[in-house]
Amino acid sequence: MLRPVRVTLLLTALLAGACAPLPDDRQAFLVDQLQQDNLRWLSRDPALLAAKYRRMAADPYDFMRATATVGVVDWTRPVGDRLPTAFQTVRGTESTLLAGDPHPENVGVHRPGDGEVLLLEVNDLDGAGHGPYLWDVRRGMLGLGVLLTEAGATPDLVDAAFTRYAEGYAETVRTGAAGMHSGYGPDTPAPLVVADLLEKVRADGLERRVFREETVLTASGNRIALDRTLDERDTGDLSPSPDEATQIARLSRGLGVRVLDASRRYGRGVASLPAVRYVLLVDAGDDGPDDDWLIQLREVVDPLPLPGWRPELDGGFESNAHRVVAASHALWSRPDADPELRARVDGAMSFKVTSLNAYFEGFEQLRFIQRVEDGRFDDDALLGFAGWLGSQLAATHLRAPTREGADAAPAIAADLDGRESLFVEERVEDAAVALDGLYRDHTLFVTALARLGPLLGAR
Repeated sequence: MLRPVRVTLLLTALLAGACAPLPDDRQAFLVDQLQQDNLRWLSRDPALLAAKYRRMAADPYDFMRATATVGVVDWTRPVGDRLPTAFQTVRGTESTLLAGDPHPENVGVHRPGDGEVLLLEVNDLDGAGHGPYLWDVRRGMLGLGVLLTEAGATPDLVDAAFTRYAEGYAETVRTGAAGMHSGYGPDTPAPLVVADLLEKVRADGLERRVFREETVLTASGNRIALDRTLDERDTGDLSPSPDEATQIARLSRGLGVRVLDASRRYGRGVASLPAVRYVLLVDAGDDGPDDDWLIQLREVVDPLPLPGWRPELDGGFESNAHRVVAASHALWSRPDADPELRARVDGAMSFKVTSLNAYFEGFEQLRFIQRVEDGRFDDDALLGFAGWLGSQLAATHLRAPTREGADAAPAIAADLDGRESLFVEERVEDAAVALDGLYRDHTLFVTALARLGPLLGAR
């Protein structure tokens, strides 16, 4: 069920959109950018694009997740939502390897190998590329702001959380990440929100929750649990078509596993909702069901259009999946954070292979909101989480190379040196502008969708 604030927003926007043309240049810009950003999905599968737009309209957080490209374009155009900055003055700060889209749901748990230490850092680097480090900071703070707002936080609490995030980032840069944990053992201290996720992941991992939910044991062994149809959220796992089964066979060659079963997965993600996803049930070749496990293949498309991005200057990657794998190895605290991670190419399409088990999970929005509503996360816990997120992003940047091959850490440290208070002040003001703009744009998007139709006027 939609939260009341979303219902009110949607009804207001739909009523306005039913009788009005596109009201201003801002809405026209938004529609134009979304049409361009989603052209590949329109050409391939309009029904999945319509499902993506419906999900964006229903939830401002999902709208935020799906509009990173729009945000970058707007941030870099002369009339966009961007405040002047005293930073980005040191060579290398404009060409740092960025996560690209470090909103809270793109931060999560990894489990390298079979050890007890879990890693918790940016886990989705599909938008990675070289650009200004302030973009990652803005995007991370915006994601936090929308998440807290949708959880019912007051504007004063959101502002305080922005301050904690920026302070956490600046302090971690100042200390060289000396106090920042990436690896969490069973007894490693963590902020309440982080500890809550780690506790859940450990319990679910030991019980193999994802495997139990995703598979059924038949007379011939484990098989993936398939749905008859997609549900009301356009989500489900269906049998692959003959063409999809052939593609799965091509992609599976060289993985070093035996594929026991496969499904086409629909409805996951938001920005990448129309992308092709496959779930594979595999083993190492032994008889019996005890050594079976699951992996996921997900299509990867072009990165964010970060300022100064030039693919030919950034390694000449064989594919977008190879770009994501290279960025993961550079930015993760351990390159083996996901033992399954690798790139596969099939013609013009590229896929990243990732683990699919309960040890690999992130800060899921609806669960987070439920925890706030249940009183599990009070204001102090939310502020502690905000500071942790800022520190985590800073630690990621301190591991990053620049486009020129130097370490980004000295450049970012020099950019902030002696000006940490100004940095925090600027970032808080900038995040507030971004948050106000996000909600304005969501309302404009909903009215445009109501007026232009399920594909936003595209043909």
